[in-house]
Amino acid sequence: MNKATKRKNLSKKQRFEVFKRDQFTCQYCGKKAPDVVLHVDHIMPVSKGGSNRIANLVTSCIDCNLGKSNRLLSDKSAVEIQRKELDNQQERINQIKMMSDWCNSLIDVKSAEVDAVDSIFKNRTQCIMSDSGRKDIRKLLKKYSLSILLESTTCALDSYYDGDQGSWNAAFNKIGKIAKILIEPKHVQEFLKYCNYSKCHYSDYDTRRMQSLLTTNHGPLLKGVDFESLHTYGMHRQTFIDAVMDEIGLDENFEVKI
Repeated sequence: MNKATKRKNLSKKQRFEVFKRDQFTCQYCGKKAPDVVLHVDHIMPVSKGGSNRIANLVTSCIDCNLGKSNRLLSDKSAVEIQRKELDNQQERINQIKMMSDWCNSLIDVKSAEVDAVDSIFKNRTQCIMSDSGRKDIRKLLKKYSLSILLESTTCALDSYYDGDQGSWNAAFNKIGKIAKILIEPKHVQEFLKYCNYSKCHYSDYDTRRMQSLLTTNHGPLLKGVDFESLHTYGMHRQTFIDAVMDEIGLDENFEVKI
């Protein structure tokens, strides 16, 4: 003996999706809410093996649903409803694929940008970046444009690479710091460039003095300073900052922000 198929209750979400798809219109008589109370009906009755898949569900007004019992919807109507549902499903699949392709294209673009930075190292040093190095460059690309990173990479190699592994690492570690300088106004770039020319050790106090000059109302005065004339090869940062302060009229009582 065949046992009757057990009916499963529809969720509120399923009911809403069916109503929305059918534009809150009874698919049997054409009446619309709120003029009638709407039900969700099964195209293939549950008693005949119908499922709760949305393609087997249809909007029906209370009168049509109660009068229909387990009779089938006309073949034409059933096919049309299922065709619309299949079209909707295919459109969802297409949109998911487009989103996936878009995400993959973004990944490809970022990889190409990292490759561009890596190629500068390869051409100049015959060495390529490690996976860890590529990860670091990818992080920098979130903060700076590719053009800025390409320029900062070139500057780092020009200033710090001497042909050995140690200087290669030093140049690589300077890329982000140089990029930070390159996005500053021109006069700030010049000031920071000369502050960092010396490779000798400098104190944290000098660093704070340098930063204080740029974060107070004295910063604009730096626009008129000829930094090149104040700087000599190998000059310590402390001496250079003293010369700049004297040039713009600041004395030793200049407030250093900690």
